[in-house]
Order: sequence, then C-alpha cells, then structure tokens
Amino acid sequence: MDRIQNYICLSGPPAIRVAILRDVPNVTVSVNGPFKIVEVPSERVVQSGSYLPATRISPSGSGFKIDSKTAGKRILRIIAAESGGVTLKEVQYRTERAKQISYRGEIELRSKGAKMDVLNVVDLETYLAGVLGSEAPLHWPDAALRAQAIASRSYALYQIKTRKMYDYDVKATIGDQKYLGMKAELPRSRRLCDDTRGIVLFFDNHLFPTYFHSTCGGHTEQVDYLLESRSIQPLTGVACPYCQESKYAKEWSVRLTADEIRAKLRKKGVRVGTVYAIEPYDTGAGGRHKMLKIRHSDGTTDMRAYRFRLAMVSMKLRNTNFRVTKLGNVFEFRGTGYGHGIGMCQFGAMGQAKLGRSAVDILEYYYPGAELVRIYGP
Repeated sequence: MDRIQNYICLSGPPAIRVAILRDVPNVTVSVNGPFKIVEVPSERVVQSGSYLPATRISPSGSGFKIDSKTAGKRILRIIAAESGGVTLKEVQYRTERAKQISYRGEIELRSKGAKMDVLNVVDLETYLAGVLGSEAPLHWPDAALRAQAIASRSYALYQIKTRKMYDYDVKATIGDQKYLGMKAELPRSRRLCDDTRGIVLFFDNHLFPTYFHSTCGGHTEQVDYLLESRSIQPLTGVACPYCQESKYAKEWSVRLTADEIRAKLRKKGVRVGTVYAIEPYDTGAGGRHKMLKIRHSDGTTDMRAYRFRLAMVSMKLRNTNFRVTKLGNVFEFRGTGYGHGIGMCQFGAMGQAKLGRSAVDILEYYYPGAELVRIYGP
C-alpha cells in the first residue's frame, strides 16, 4: 500500500476493553477447555479446571456468586488457556440477541451492586477481525474492507487514548463499532486486518475520531452539525455519488404519532407537552439538520436533531436528513441515507472500490487532509 508513512511508536497492538454487556443482573459463561477465574488486581485464582460447563455468574454484595458459591471481589477475569475463547450465552445486543458468542482474550466481570458490566479484554488486532466481519459484508472488494479496517483501528485507538477514566474503551454495539467476537472473525477478515496491520489515520500528527456510517445518500456531513464537537478538516464533509447501491440511498419514510414523540422525548429527560410542530433549522451541506424547534402545548423546545434521532430510536429514524410533514396527529419523516453521516460512507467506500480505487484513495477522499501512518509492524 503506497502513501503510508512509517512512525513506529508501539511495539505491537495494545489491549482494548470492549463493553459487551452493561448493567446486567447475571451472565452465563462456559469454556471448552482449561480455564481459570481470577480476582483483579490480586490475581488470586478463585476457580480453575479442565473445562467450565455453562455457569451462571451474578454480582453479590462486593463480590460475585458463581452458581451458588460466593467468590471473588469487585472484578473477576475468566481466562481460557486455549484458542477457543470464553463463550457467553444469550448475548443481548442493542438490535439483536445471539444464543452464544465466543470471545478470544479474557472476559472481565465488573460488579456494580446488583448489576455488573461484562467486558472482553483482547488485543486490538484480534478485536478488529471481529469488527470487520460485523461492520461490513465480507464479500465486498478488498479495498473497501481494508479502508474499513484502517478506519476502525484508528477509531478504536482514539477511544483507548481518550477514555482512560472509563471502565471500558469501546462498546460492542453501533454506539461505537459493532463487534461479534469469534462469530464474525473469519479467515478473510483476519487476512485483511493483517494486510493493514498497525496502519492508522492521523491529522496534525494526532489520532482523531474516524467516524463512519452506512450510507450518506449523496454528501457526508461536517462533524459539528451533528455532534457537540470541534470541526477539523478530515470531518468537514464531502460529496459522495458512490453509495447508490445501498437501499438507504433511496428515500425512506417513517411515521410517529405526537404521543409517541412526546413519550420518547420524556424518557430521555426532554419534557414537552402535546407536540404541534417540528421545524428543522441550521442545515449542513449534506442536508442534515443541526437543530429542531419543537412547538408543543407547554411552549417551544430547541434541541439537536442528532439527540432527537437517538431518542426516536436511530434504527427507525435513519438519519437527520429528513423532511417533516404533519398528517393529523401523525408526523411523517422522509429522508435519505442511514447513519450519522460523518466521515467514511461505507457503501460509498464499496462503490469506489468497484471503480478500482485503493483503500488509501478511499480514506484520503472521505477524510481530506488526513495522513496514513503505520505505528506498529508485524
């Protein structure tokens, strides 16, 4: 891959803490081979064996219950000695439920009183193989998938750097990057991650949040039109006629009643009365709205369109490039595109790859002014 500078500053991929489940009352785990469960940070072994059958673990006071036995302190790690990983049963993601998913690395349980968080602590390159097979169809051209691998690696490293005060670096959902562990880790995803090993995007000699989304619908958006974030050159938005193969490049529509909108907003802490009108304003070059004015029986509320979209459930209201029409007590939203619209358009990357453009071409197009840098090698 050309136009990539060497700036080796790491000896290899760092570990990343991936939040698989958050605020759950229990989890069922198994290991098909030798294992141990240790306390953190003492490293005291609380259980070990030649294999772990399906076992329910739940928080209990300042520790945990493993089946019915109390063991451990606030943090436990489950470590598999072999490559089959640790298996979680009934994994509830934001948009789907999986009967079981296996994860390489270690599973970390963090007690939070009556609930707990479940993390996967794993090296970055292994994590990326699971992300690549989750975020993009693996039958897409190599160039599009290499571009995705580099964008995903850059995004993950930026979060590792900026979330040091958190208990996790990234979530395993589309709130950060979708990650299905070994379920999505296939030989092709491993090979394409290896092809790009250690390569990231820099701007002004620093990592930056390399956002990406499914379908821009014609133009990506400047970051500060959606997020409360400083605009930088690579995230200013570009024209994109390359994502037309996506079904979301065509017009979509969704209808929500005034009562539904009010209830969803109040659930997010935005108190409004009966909704009379929704008026977008301050629209970016990509057609996405920065702000909405909501007129209701208790007055007028201005809010960011991005926050409104998340409150309405982003899988329904697919992005903030929409028109609003009131039909009696129903609001109809019609728009194009899917996702927040910042950074790389995934279907656009696929379209450019089909035209013969390289991963470097694609990334330089969607993140103008950014540089590709290798920060660790094989």
